[in-house]
Parts: sequence; structure tokens; C-alpha cells
Amino acid sequence: MSTERLLRVEDAAAQLCVSRWTIYRWVEEGRLHATKLGRGSLRIFTESVQQLVAHNRVCPQPALVKPARIAPAIHADALFAFDHEDLVAEAETSARVGT
Repeated sequence: MSTERLLRVEDAAAQLCVSRWTIYRWVEEGRLHATKLGRGSLRIFTESVQQLVAHNRVCPQPALVKPARIAPAIHADALFAFDHEDLVAEAETSARVGT
């Protein structure tokens, strides 16, 4: 993220991929810390944005991931026999329908 201490609302929204209105709501809820400059220019503390991202980070847990199941090997002769039987059955069906 940026090394600036303060962010404009639009910049914070772009960094977090949310709307301006979400930034305003999060400031009201206390999820982001901000300050007002002048007559109402709201600025968001960069550290606040970084803390929000860090707090909501989701890290995968390798212990919970099941290993992929490996299919059993099929012998080439069995595969050929299966295909051959299907072809014979199909040919017999076609011969009956044709006559």
C-alpha cells in the first residue's frame, strides 16, 4: 500500500475495492480510523487500512486440505475389451435394425 500517512476516501475505497459509501460507513462503525481536515474533507489513516486488511486476512490451513484421490490404473487390455464389446454390440444392433 501507499506510504502516505493519510488517504483520500476515494483512494482508500480503491485500495479496498469498495465504494466511497462503504468507507464512510466503516469510519462511522469504527472499522477505519479517519480525521477531518478543514470544513469536512475526510482523510483515512493508512495504518487503519493496513490493519483492516491484516485483521480480515484469510490464510489457508494445510492440515485441513485433503489430498487428491488418485484413480486406480486401468490395464490397456481391459480397456480394449470393453471398447471391443461395445462395438460388437452396436454392430449387432445396427444389423438387426437394418434387416
